[in-house]
Amino acid sequence: MNNPWSEFEESEFMIHPDDVLAVNAHNASSGRKYQFLFHLAPEPWIGNVDSPLVILYANPGATELDLTGKPQFKAQEIKKLARINLRQEPSLFPHFFFSPELVGTQGQNWSFKTFKDLLLHASPLEISNKVLTCEMAPYHSKNWRQPKTEIPTQAYTNLLVEKAMKRKSLILIHRGSNFWLNEVKGLKDYPLAFKPNSSQSPYVSAGNYPKIFDDILEIVKGK
Repeated sequence: MNNPWSEFEESEFMIHPDDVLAVNAHNASSGRKYQFLFHLAPEPWIGNVDSPLVILYANPGATELDLTGKPQFKAQEIKKLARINLRQEPSLFPHFFFSPELVGTQGQNWSFKTFKDLLLHASPLEISNKVLTCEMAPYHSKNWRQPKTEIPTQAYTNLLVEKAMKRKSLILIHRGSNFWLNEVKGLKDYPLAFKPNSSQSPYVSAGNYPKIFDDILEIVKGK
């Protein structure tokens, strides 16, 4: 399967053509806080697609300000880095929210908070090059609700998780375990897949992954 995002461009309507019908159906049946936003760059995954650590989430979030349609802080920089990421072009910071270019953005603030335990031992550059985060849907919303209609481009994101199992990556099923276990072939029986103590907690931390946190740290440090 080819990368459906290989020709992604920034625009005012950043929904993949294959996904338009599914997104419109979801938004038509959802309240404002659950609707997918058109003006924010999609994030089906972020990071090096060959990363040794893969973290599975629901979908990229949004704020009340985002719901108004106003541009995010450093919106153009985010769109540029999102394009590089989706096209799988080389980057010093593959997981771009760890890049110094995005200091002060809500995405970087969330990432640094979420990975704060790892950042005590590893640099943003190390984490950025070793972590791939994947989403159940590529589009932003303030709150998550599973779309009733399958989003076509999700098949490629699921394939990235299948490839991660083939190279024996450590997989953290942080959110939406039922979705991921049902959608990704072989994940139910994959021995290197783990769930957090609390899926409501965003942290990749010693408290949320007490049995494997040292393994996570070793992977990020490249030991």
